[in-house]
Amino acid sequence: MNLSSIIRNKSGYSNSLKRREKFTNLKLTEEGENSVLDRIHDDMVLLITHASNSGKVIPPQVGDLLKERNFDNYFKAHEIICKAMEPATPETIKYLKKFKRKRTIFFSNIPLVRNFILVALLAIGSLIISGLSSEVNEETLSKGILNNHGISLLKNLIFLCSASAIGAVFFILSRLTKDVKQASLSVNDSTYYWAMLIMGMLSGLIMSEVIVLNQEIENQSVEMNRLLFALLGGFSSETVFSIMQGIMAKIRAVTAGD
Repeated sequence: MNLSSIIRNKSGYSNSLKRREKFTNLKLTEEGENSVLDRIHDDMVLLITHASNSGKVIPPQVGDLLKERNFDNYFKAHEIICKAMEPATPETIKYLKKFKRKRTIFFSNIPLVRNFILVALLAIGSLIISGLSSEVNEETLSKGILNNHGISLLKNLIFLCSASAIGAVFFILSRLTKDVKQASLSVNDSTYYWAMLIMGMLSGLIMSEVIVLNQEIENQSVEMNRLLFALLGGFSSETVFSIMQGIMAKIRAVTAGD
């Protein structure tokens, strides 16, 4: 199990169960079957409109199911359309649709994307400013956390955390771009992406402190090695998480065997 599946679950099976539970519960309540059918109809109209705009093909059996207005046929048609439109859902399409007519502010009209663009610019600025300090150099970076102290340690940590944040935001913006293009971004995804930012910064800091190549063998400065690992750690936080999870699983297996 990777980090993405732990933080959020957007599988088609899960969405299918949620839709079935939602419509079944509505049918059993006082809203009645007509209200349920109207909601299913609205969702299908939204999905079909999005499919026609994005060039996706709707399975032909949907038309046959919609000839007769009843719960079973509408639900089957709804399931077929939703499966054809995955990973987009009616909820995600509605969420993104409300931003289309808004004025573009700061490169994007979607707040979450705009916020992470701002975070990227702040991280770049922080990296540049902290890198200009005379206390951030090859010697101080080579000391690491344990052998450094005071303001010098603080500036070096800001430098590495800024690099980690740049790597994490680079990954997040690439994922956000894909989600927006596929119309799979929902309002609940903000928790996932902000958590990925924090995880990326932690991952970059861990990699920059744990992995340091030998300067004489690689013919590169320690400063560049730590900066590189901070960037890579921020970008590949899911990989670092999987590695650490595997190590802990092996430790548990060893201790359990004893």
